[in-house]
Amino acid sequence: MSRKLLNKQLLLNFTDSGETGIANDMLDNLLTNLR
Repeated sequence: MSRKLLNKQLLLNFTDSGETGIANDMLDNLLTNLR
């Protein structure tokens, strides 16, 4: 659950700067690395 919260915070931070595409790519990479 903490990972999901962290991901949500990262998404919110990136969406605030308007870089949703880059944020999604980074989140995908992070999730694959965590697995």
